[in-house]
Amino acid sequence: MLRISFYLLLAIVTYLSLRARISGIDIQVNDKIGHALAYFALTVNGGLAFGKKRYIHLAVGLFLFGLIIELLQGLVPGRTSSSLDLLANSTGIVIGLAILFIFGKSILNQFNRFGWIK
Repeated sequence: MLRISFYLLLAIVTYLSLRARISGIDIQVNDKIGHALAYFALTVNGGLAFGKKRYIHLAVGLFLFGLIIELLQGLVPGRTSSSLDLLANSTGIVIGLAILFIFGKSILNQFNRFGWIK
């Protein structure tokens, strides 16, 4: 279940990152907070799904994913690449890793307790 939710979240982040901007609709909640939250969620979900032995691989993979997304955004009409977005993504990854290293086992125990994962 956690792996399915990770891949679903990855697909949503990809879509939202690469869709062309629609004129007239411009959400101006701090963009960098959105980046950090998205990559935080990807990191925590992925860490829980794939296990502690893969935390660092996951973090590197998500950083590279974010880098590729930023490069591709330069090709999408109405979008631009931004090194600050990559920094915000990295911040979310680092905070997510910290949460996993500190609370990962207890989060998984709670999921097991409530039957949310098998």
